[in-house]
Amino acid sequence: MTWRLLGMTFSEGDSSRLVLARSLEWEALPVFATRAIAPIGLFWFNWWQLCLALAACSLLWCPIRSRFVSLRLGMIVSLFNNILVSLPANIFVAVVFFVLGRIGDACVSILWNVLSCLLAFAYPPTRAGTIPEKLWAQMSENLP
Repeated sequence: MTWRLLGMTFSEGDSSRLVLARSLEWEALPVFATRAIAPIGLFWFNWWQLCLALAACSLLWCPIRSRFVSLRLGMIVSLFNNILVSLPANIFVAVVFFVLGRIGDACVSILWNVLSCLLAFAYPPTRAGTIPEKLWAQMSENLP
């Protein structure tokens, strides 16, 4: 059986990996969604202000993450924040910071993917199965 979502076709094996990956990302969406844009924010904010804003967004996200689940939104966020997009963007921002002499910001920029991954593990888990169940339900609505 195959599923079609956002113009892409997924086999049954691909679909189970897709649902697992999107459910893990959905639990920590504020952290995951900042992989490509947080280093850009360092041009205007200090690193601690950026982390404080991220913590505030995370506190707001925790109560609603299992109530509102969107496979389409998860896929879009995943497209823009995958490692092939975020890592080159972060390296580019880090090079700009190195040229400007802002070594600390450059180090945070270049390490942001690792830092965001560590921050994602700090999220308290939701009830087992809630998010994947909702994602599977949305996936089954997209049967060809």
